[in-house]
Amino acid sequence: MDKHYLEELKFEAYHTFRGIDSLFAYLAVFIILIIGCLHIIFNNISIFMYFPLPVIITYVLNIFLFGLVIYIWRNTFAFDIAKLETEFSLIKEASIFVIQMMVVYFMPITCVTFGFAFMNYEGIYNNHQLLQLLQFTLVLMLINILFLMPVNRNTYKWQNILLGACLLGLYIYYYILNNDFLIEMDNIANFEVFGLYPYALFVSFAISLRIGFNFFSMLEEFGYWDKKERAKYLEK
Repeated sequence: MDKHYLEELKFEAYHTFRGIDSLFAYLAVFIILIIGCLHIIFNNISIFMYFPLPVIITYVLNIFLFGLVIYIWRNTFAFDIAKLETEFSLIKEASIFVIQMMVVYFMPITCVTFGFAFMNYEGIYNNHQLLQLLQFTLVLMLINILFLMPVNRNTYKWQNILLGACLLGLYIYYYILNNDFLIEMDNIANFEVFGLYPYALFVSFAISLRIGFNFFSMLEEFGYWDKKERAKYLEK
């Protein structure tokens, strides 16, 4: 196969992965946060003063990760294929992949955290509730990452289909088994803020499919993933 064409595939895969696909989720976040702010303004503007410190730290961390993805995207300019292949680091790219997944999975958390301000205003907030939400989301993110591995490796192989189905089942099972605390928080606070979480989570999962495809496609182009399928493709 033409060497120049293969180099173009590497460049394209590299720049696509380093893009800002993970930030598309925040189009929904901005709308929800605006609605949340209006909800606070129409109820009692002093509620803005009741955002718990751990929630504010969560927002700051979210903004930091958001900015980090943009920084990586804006500083990804590779033109020399030889230099790119020499300096390519699997650990570095995997770290960027995890950062993108964290950004995506902070999205459902961000969508509901204004509910904690209402709870704190009513005197029914405690830090355990936020930690439980963070832990719940982190576990779902890790299962999601595991799910992305078989579905992006020789997709038509029955073992990978079975493993992907099992991990998807585990994802759904874990969510159903452990989401009671979201309903409880809505009940004790007498509002439906945390009911937004599953819808935001679905958006996160959908966008993670794109991020996973970009990441593993790039690894395949650089010879780190699904080498047998890659070799078959190059023989054509």
